[in-house]
Amino acid sequence: MDLKNIKKQIPSEILHRGYQYYTNRQVVSLEENEPGLWDAVVSGNEDYNVTVEIENGELKYWDCDCPYEDGICKHVAAVVYAIPEIKEPEIEATNKNEKRKKTGDIDTIFSKATKEELQEFIVSRFRRDGNLKNAFTAHFSEYIDSDADGKYSKLVKNMISAAEDRYGFVDYRSTRSLAMNLNGLLNKAKLLLEKRNLMESLSIVKTFIEEVPMLVQHEDDSAGDARNIFDYAFEIFSLIVTKAPPQLKDVLFQYCLDEYPKQKYHDNSFEDGFLYILPALISTDEHEKKFLEMIDKQVEVEKTKQFGEYGVSSLLKLKFDFLSERNLKEEARKIAEENKQYPEMMNILINEKIKSKDYIKAVGLCFEGIRIAEEKRHTGTVKDWKEKLLSVYELTNNVTEIRKVAENLFFEHLYEMKYYKKLKSTYPPEEWNGVSESIIDKVKNRREVGSYSDAEILAKIFVEENYKERLLNLMEINKGHIHFVDEYAKYLSIEYPGKILEYYEGGVRAIAKNAGRNFYNEIAQYLKKMKKIIGGEDKVKEIIFNFQNTYKNRKAMMEILSKIK
Repeated sequence: MDLKNIKKQIPSEILHRGYQYYTNRQVVSLEENEPGLWDAVVSGNEDYNVTVEIENGELKYWDCDCPYEDGICKHVAAVVYAIPEIKEPEIEATNKNEKRKKTGDIDTIFSKATKEELQEFIVSRFRRDGNLKNAFTAHFSEYIDSDADGKYSKLVKNMISAAEDRYGFVDYRSTRSLAMNLNGLLNKAKLLLEKRNLMESLSIVKTFIEEVPMLVQHEDDSAGDARNIFDYAFEIFSLIVTKAPPQLKDVLFQYCLDEYPKQKYHDNSFEDGFLYILPALISTDEHEKKFLEMIDKQVEVEKTKQFGEYGVSSLLKLKFDFLSERNLKEEARKIAEENKQYPEMMNILINEKIKSKDYIKAVGLCFEGIRIAEEKRHTGTVKDWKEKLLSVYELTNNVTEIRKVAENLFFEHLYEMKYYKKLKSTYPPEEWNGVSESIIDKVKNRREVGSYSDAEILAKIFVEENYKERLLNLMEINKGHIHFVDEYAKYLSIEYPGKILEYYEGGVRAIAKNAGRNFYNEIAQYLKKMKKIIGGEDKVKEIIFNFQNTYKNRKAMMEILSKIK
């Protein structure tokens, strides 16, 4: 694939500006989601999402959410340049002998230049390019005789420093570049481990564990690169633990014990890695005692935090699992009993009762969980305990209680249809119709009959009960909301094609009053759906013809409409 044909489609000025964006590394997150279909983000004063489709050397489709309306924009051009399969034909060497000659020039220089000349050239380049120097140092780091911990700490700090701006901040683009360099050093740590250079690998990993939590405090980590790097470091650390001799394991246990309480890890939730590595390092009763004491101390710290309940619950669950795995069942159960105000612990107790078929106590614990959650105003947890209660009633086939809880969940928790269907399943068909109508009346009486806030709920019920005329009437009331029309058109388009096309047309014409590529693409999507409905082909042609006359100066709209087939 080459750029020759694509260039003909893009004005030279736009092409030139796109090339500048490309060379400035402003194309990020480039990804081929389907063959020839690429998505990317292009950064500038703002970030813009771009999609392009390349087929047989031609730009078949493109989209950018920038406000530019006069054809292909610079962001699209930048992405075209960034796609790795696209080559500039004029800069490719066509003569294979010429390629060999160029490769031979490098070989000739290496064979003839003195060691001193090469060193002088490399050092001069290092003075201009800190990243190159850091990459060189990282690649050959094992040849440096200084203290391993010290040299890697210095190297990582130098990499971070090279990525910082004059204010000490690492912006989004620099963060991605820095992440690549840091990952390269971690790959080296993994390679050193495979070569059984355990201590050198450990020095690299410890440096990352200690430095990355500090880095996130002054960088744009919206892509999650720092978290990924930290997790990768702990992944290698866990491999080191499996290969470490007993004496080194003792050292690593104390290292983790000392590092875990440090605030820098807890500020950005980097502490979990220590919690899950420490159990693998425990080899004595003293280790076990220190580990449990560390958890208890952190539990007390989490209790003082405004939103520390999740942290407390996670730590208690970790302690429970640790004791259970060591067959200390009574000690583990005591933790759950003393802390059943935390959902994780209460769930353990309920599951124990279910396992032993003590359903009465399981139900009692569910109600206790509901009460605690309601006092704390934790609506999501209330729902969880009601669902648990429902599952217990289902185990005992308690139809009366299943109906109560299912109906309560439907009305109190976002009108999820799974609860409606659960309720329906407990009634014979001849009884269900009356129950269904009662539920519909309750929904309507919440505010006003057919209000849009209730329309989604009613529509789902009408679909479930196959009430097509009632669904059509509901759509008539809410035809001003095209998203609602679009959601439920598929259930009515065969029986009522004319009405559905009418509702779609009203929505499309309303959207067309707005200018912008996003609106035009939305119109195009609806028109394509309309074409599949009986009579839709002619209706779409009519709408497009009208738009071509009414909005003929909107070049972006005309271009998008011309692609509707």
